Amino acid sequence: MKVQKIIIHSLDEDLKTEIYSDRQMNLNDQLYVGEYIERFARSCVNSSKTYTGRLNQTSPFHELIDDRFDFLEWSKKLARQWFSFHKTQEQSKNVNLLFALVENTDTLYFTGFEVHASEGFIRITQDNQVIENQIIHNNMILPNTFASVKSAFMFDCEFGTLYLNGNPLYHDFFKDVFDCELIANSKQSFSVIQSTIQEVMAKRDLPSLESHVKVKEILGDVAQDFDIVSCSDLIEEVLQGTTEEEKHLIESRFEEEDVEDDLNLKNLKKSRVLSRHKFKTESGIEIIFPVNELDMGSVIEIIENDDGTKDMRIKNVGEVA
Repeated sequence: MKVQKIIIHSLDEDLKTEIYSDRQMNLNDQLYVGEYIERFARSCVNSSKTYTGRLNQTSPFHELIDDRFDFLEWSKKLARQWFSFHKTQEQSKNVNLLFALVENTDTLYFTGFEVHASEGFIRITQDNQVIENQIIHNNMILPNTFASVKSAFMFDCEFGTLYLNGNPLYHDFFKDVFDCELIANSKQSFSVIQSTIQEVMAKRDLPSLESHVKVKEILGDVAQDFDIVSCSDLIEEVLQGTTEEEKHLIESRFEEEDVEDDLNLKNLKKSRVLSRHKFKTESGIEIIFPVNELDMGSVIEIIENDDGTKDMRIKNVGEVA
């Protein structure tokens, strides 16, 4: 990856002021800034939490595809929308928006990363009697890892692919700003698959625990040879066939949650959901088993009691550390 342009706009909550830069950063004088953005861009593409957006026909971002655009003005336009959004939040903070043009192989991405400033202290050790060995307080120190990025986007200026990263608080905001429909990522799609199976099993008046375990076992096996699997085919196999009514229910849930039929197993493996299974009781007790290393049927037994409650029996534990 290579960063071509960078600019930063800020919202100072203490001063209640929006600060817009009129000049891009000089990458020749600040080489580390380019590396900083490259690290964010790489992490955004590879993150299991990143999802895609499908542009509507009315989206203004169509103007950016295969065409030159005013990077400075577009960054300011988006910054104004971001700042307006944050001013409506109960806990607004000092917000910094880093916009960049990033080249990856032959593709150019228009990117943006939201980072919140924090307080810290800087020690100055220059050969100058005035400032030597001083400690200076600074309340605008930026984070160094992608985990601290609150929201992000990467827009492919050649094909119009939009990558987004942000918690559910940003979903409606993203839909409005980019005029797009959000597509569930692999981890979100997997959660919908699990909840849909549970709903179907409940309608059949059958326990769903074994089905949840079976999903992960099937995906673990398939992931060794394939990168993509059909969500609908997966559910069909786990449920051992579905009625027309159940098929309609599954399709409805996929449509409601913006789940596409292709499940990317390569991305799903990054989130570790296939490597372990977690049980959580009503009392809050959590039990985690490694899925790939154990035959779940030989390890646990769920006992249905006459009063409707369930007991979990752990078997063949050997020594207890």
